[in-house]
Amino acid sequence: MHWISIKDELPKPYEEVFIFPRPEHSGTVYTGEINPNGVWKYFAEDYYGSNQYICNVEFWMSIPEDPINE
Repeated sequence: MHWISIKDELPKPYEEVFIFPRPEHSGTVYTGEINPNGVWKYFAEDYYGSNQYICNVEFWMSIPEDPINE
């Protein structure tokens, strides 16, 4: 896996991916999604509950699958 520039490729709409730069004031939130209109958003829990915030993204990376216990 590697970071992908948004200039080169975009993820599928609503696919949750790692994002960079990390949103300001997001705590430990490093994931976001892009909607069909090209707007990036991330979700964060705060005093008022779970909210959605618009953010700027330059790079993204797919989130790997969970490991399988064998």
